[in-house]
Amino acid sequence: MSKIKEILDLALFPDEATEYFDELCARAESDASILQLLDKAKSSYLSGEDTKAQREELSERLECHIYTVDMLLLLYCATELRVIYAERGYSEELFCGVLTDLRCKLAECRKVHGIWGTFVFFWFFRFYNCTRFMLGRLQYETVASKYDYKSAIRVGDTVYNCHIPSAGPLTRESVEESLRLAYEFYGIEGEMPVVCHSWLLYPKHYALFGANTRAFADRFDVIATDEQENNGDAWRIFGRDADGIEALPQDTSLQREFYRYLKDGNKMGNGFGVMLYKPEE
Repeated sequence: MSKIKEILDLALFPDEATEYFDELCARAESDASILQLLDKAKSSYLSGEDTKAQREELSERLECHIYTVDMLLLLYCATELRVIYAERGYSEELFCGVLTDLRCKLAECRKVHGIWGTFVFFWFFRFYNCTRFMLGRLQYETVASKYDYKSAIRVGDTVYNCHIPSAGPLTRESVEESLRLAYEFYGIEGEMPVVCHSWLLYPKHYALFGANTRAFADRFDVIATDEQENNGDAWRIFGRDADGIEALPQDTSLQREFYRYLKDGNKMGNGFGVMLYKPEE
């Protein structure tokens, strides 16, 4: 379990969270049957197999929430992922991008549910099978396009799907640097087709955002939209679901803007955007 402690140090979790997971590791290490179950769950996860039953048993044996077990397992699997990255010639900095995402999801789980863990265990697998990477401020994965776009993209073509983790300000400079890193990482020649499906690209939200988010949205041509059932991304803004609008916090300008937007009966949504990126020479 010493390797998982190295991962915890690299992940830069808050001290309270680090101490909590250190205690869980010590409990697992003191019981050979729990450690064996954790090893089995790690092997299953990295092989792409279902781990639900193993995680539920670990939750019961360790007497902690399933969200906590999910994060513990991801940290444990990261010890092997670090070796895989090194074997493939990926940098330690690139590996730490995975840990940055773990830290972001940890903070979200703590804020929304009051638990050190993650409530989006399903999200991480593409990091762990080395098909999604954090390159600077944004994350990327290759996918087959679902849309034709002008004369540049046909359905089925490879495009680069980007995600925006809650890892701090989305500045113009950090976005440009990330796109350049992705362009180099994937060895692109010509234009790089980047797609993004996000609440940050929903046209009805545009006026509610600050300058940095608007600048990010301006990079994309939004070609499709969808409305969210039950305002599913409200927790990203308010730290809780929008099931009771009157009780939503209004501590930030973004919260106040979205509070008024939702109170007026509007729904949140997503935009699907396309960008053809090429670094300036």
